Amino acid sequence: MTPLKQAFGKYWLAYYLVYVVAVAVFLWQYRVPLLSGATADETRLYLLAAVFGVSAGIALTATILMEVLITMVLLAPRVWQHAVNQGKQEGLREGLREGRQEGRRETQQRWEEWNRRRMQAEARGERFEEPPPGE
Repeated sequence: MTPLKQAFGKYWLAYYLVYVVAVAVFLWQYRVPLLSGATADETRLYLLAAVFGVSAGIALTATILMEVLITMVLLAPRVWQHAVNQGKQEGLREGLREGRQEGRRETQQRWEEWNRRRMQAEARGERFEEPPPGE
């Protein structure tokens, strides 16, 4: 892409605004002759400038709307997918956290039951040969 195309693509909004402002200044500067009875040729010139100014304004508005709408259409799926992925990741983290807590509780319970059986066997004077949990 040529530098001129890059610059125009990057600054299209500024070009349109400058054009609209130039036409508006032109019309404002010559408003008195136009309203006080200008000749037919002058009136056509002023009307032509007004048409160009209105056309530029409409083109600018349409371009901005299209740019915004296209950006929204292109970005909406990405934003939605990001939100869904964030929710899934948060759900996975919460599930892992709950799973670890449950695993700790189960391990603690197995050790406590094993220790209770061991202490009961010792209290009865029996030999306790059950391996500890996890072996």
